[in-house]
Amino acid sequence: MNGLKLFLKLFLAVLFLVSGFAKLFPIEPFELLIVNQSFIGWGFVPFISRLIIAFELFLGLALLTNIYYRKIFLPVSFLLLLAFNIQLIASMAMQTAGDNCGCFGEVLPMSPLEALLK
Repeated sequence: MNGLKLFLKLFLAVLFLVSGFAKLFPIEPFELLIVNQSFIGWGFVPFISRLIIAFELFLGLALLTNIYYRKIFLPVSFLLLLAFNIQLIASMAMQTAGDNCGCFGEVLPMSPLEALLK
């Protein structure tokens, strides 16, 4: 059972790291996605987009360590995934979801439904 736990932990960490790095290159489509799906204007989008990316990268790196893994980083990672899923469902309901959810930037385009299934 420890092998499965280790695999899932590494998988989740790599998922956050790949997602964060993929949104960086280029970052402009991710910023446009945030503007189109929220009430945040172009003045704050550079800060918000980089904050989201930095948090994903930090969480991915933190999951690779065993420091506060069960108390902090595992619950936070599930809350972040829950928040992303709620955002995807809301964007689909309000019909603001485009062809690409932006989960992996422009590197791996996915529809919001594909991202939910992931």
